[in-house]
Amino acid sequence: MSYETKNIRNVCLLGHGGSGKTTLAESMLYLTGAIDRQGKTADGNTVCDYDPEEIKRKITISTSIAPVNFGGCKINILDCPGFFDFAGDARCAMRAAEAGMIFCTAKDGIAVGAERCWKYLKSENIPCLFYISKTDEENSDYNAAFDTLRERFGKNIAPVVAPIWDESKKVIGIIDVLHKRAFEFGPGGGRVEIEVPENKKPVLDELYDALKESVAETSEEFMEKFFAGEDFTYAEMIHGLRQGVKDLSLFPVVCGSAIQGMGTRILMDTIVELLPKPQDARALMAENEDGESSEFVVAPGALPTAFVFKTISDQYGKYSYVKVLSGSIKPDMPMVNARTGETEKLGRLYIPKGKKYTEVKELTCGDIKTTEVGQYVSFSDANVPDILEDVSQSLINNKVKNITGFDVTDTANIKLVYDGRIDINIGLPDDIDYKIRTAMTIINEKLDPNNTGLVAGTLDVSACSTSKISHYKPAATQPTAATQATTQATTQAADSSADTGDGYTGNYTWDDGTYSGGDTGYYDNNSYNNYDNGTYDNGNADGAYTGE
Repeated sequence: MSYETKNIRNVCLLGHGGSGKTTLAESMLYLTGAIDRQGKTADGNTVCDYDPEEIKRKITISTSIAPVNFGGCKINILDCPGFFDFAGDARCAMRAAEAGMIFCTAKDGIAVGAERCWKYLKSENIPCLFYISKTDEENSDYNAAFDTLRERFGKNIAPVVAPIWDESKKVIGIIDVLHKRAFEFGPGGGRVEIEVPENKKPVLDELYDALKESVAETSEEFMEKFFAGEDFTYAEMIHGLRQGVKDLSLFPVVCGSAIQGMGTRILMDTIVELLPKPQDARALMAENEDGESSEFVVAPGALPTAFVFKTISDQYGKYSYVKVLSGSIKPDMPMVNARTGETEKLGRLYIPKGKKYTEVKELTCGDIKTTEVGQYVSFSDANVPDILEDVSQSLINNKVKNITGFDVTDTANIKLVYDGRIDINIGLPDDIDYKIRTAMTIINEKLDPNNTGLVAGTLDVSACSTSKISHYKPAATQPTAATQATTQATTQAADSSADTGDGYTGNYTWDDGTYSGGDTGYYDNNSYNNYDNGTYDNGNADGAYTGE
């Protein structure tokens, strides 16, 4: 199964040896149905530790990959060795991941291996979360481990999950701080939602306040709202947490027991909700064919580009682990090896799951599989290189960020994707600079001025340089959780006209850096379907939201 780039997460499991990384990977595989029996490191039957030396020594020696399908997303788990002797292998894996998960145990807190991993991640500007493992074991102390993290990282620590104890101090459940829910756990990783125990409500309030404080640190707007005593909406909490994680100013903390499956599902929810998508991650630095340093970013619609981060040999031959940075690759595709300058033909593509490999026909941008691969691919349309150069230069000149897609399949109908949610139709490759500036002004000043990440749809600027008119059509399914700022902006735009039509149009002009919309301002002939008294439902009662 092929996944869109926005639905892929690549995560390294990092920490000192014996902290529970492989056991957690096994728990994630088991609870998502990837395996029918959860193995144990002590028994030598886990998916990720399959090498004879790993089974014998009961430690991870080499990074292994295991994909987990959860909630419509694919989580590529990179289970890295924790002992110093194999640190080089872990660092190679970090280059292929958008985030790391650092393990601390409820018994030992932050071990020296976890500290080392944190330094590696910081040096590479890789976001991370902390996982407090083994919370159910005898003599474990979650509070002590959490306090150690607080002392080390201060307000940057964001508590997302906390354990629930019974009278005998046995961990029996989990508090989901972000959603203010509690779960009790049974055998086999099963869970039942319960009321938050009365004695834990003050704890939940305290942790949620700490989470709010961490979110407030991510922007001046949130800080002002926090000091004004106003509550954050759920959408604002998610937005703040995502931004903080991406900027390395905030580190979520989760906990659980992998052997019991305790907290594993909430952990996967956290990975999907808060950790960066491949296209949102930091750029990779590499040398181009001229020996100059270049940035490589994940771009779904661009030319196929990939890099090899690990090569192994077994009785069947040599395999290279690759991550595709842009476009997609297929078996037998010719690609140019950036190191040698020679054209090489790809072999077969496989999805690794420990020592088992499943053959696939395509590798999507942002995903990780095994093959033999170089870096650049040839293209059939001779106009594509010039178009790529023109658009790229315009994006650089205008300091445009968050372009996550680039489609030149039809050179007369060029398309960009902003932040994975707004499709920008450029049309013909003329007046590129004008079209891009117009599109970004509309997005940043009218559609999503507060950068909530909740606005989605299609913006057509293909004719704006001649007709001075651009068209915007909201996505068929609107976000159900909108911030107040977004709701007000939508309501104001809808209120400006009672006309009906397909989306809305407006006059957008650019002259010497001055943005104007004529006598009527930004919007002219605005229209929404089924708008009445501040309530917009896009023709579908199931997606209704109110702007009153």
